[in-house]
Amino acid sequence: MQPIRDFSTDVGYCHPNAAPEQIFDKFVQEMAPGRMELAASGLTAFFSVTYHAASDSKYEEVDMSFSIMPKELKARLDKGEKLVLLDVREPWEHSLAKLEGSVLIPLGTLPQSLSKLDRNAEIIAYCHHGMRSADATGFLLQQGFSNVKNLVGGIDAWSVQVDGAVPRY
Repeated sequence: MQPIRDFSTDVGYCHPNAAPEQIFDKFVQEMAPGRMELAASGLTAFFSVTYHAASDSKYEEVDMSFSIMPKELKARLDKGEKLVLLDVREPWEHSLAKLEGSVLIPLGTLPQSLSKLDRNAEIIAYCHHGMRSADATGFLLQQGFSNVKNLVGGIDAWSVQVDGAVPRY
């Protein structure tokens, strides 16, 4: 695990003078309730900080261009947007809980399964907590897929923040 200071300014919304522990707590509360291990993952490689010098805001805003929050995904699905939901978990996990209409391609088989994905579609990758799907997102971007996002917090965050009927495991 990485020390908290390694990602303290990379996630969430925070006051510039906030202690790393406060930022960590805010991240866990807003992005991954009850899942502290997510904050120590490589997920934060997809986050960058944008400063709003011209605004009255004292806060930093995160540019999450390769990530999507569960509530944002729900809103986009409700609008009928055409998104490819890519589940990179194992088949046994998919059988326990899944997002309706998702395509299952386990992370370990993704390199051999690229032909199953439309390079022009917007792909939302997800897994249990967002770590494997962050790896999948990075891999797909490296392979020339230009419109890929990672579901922050995975299906567990979806269950907590959007749809409690989706089982947690």
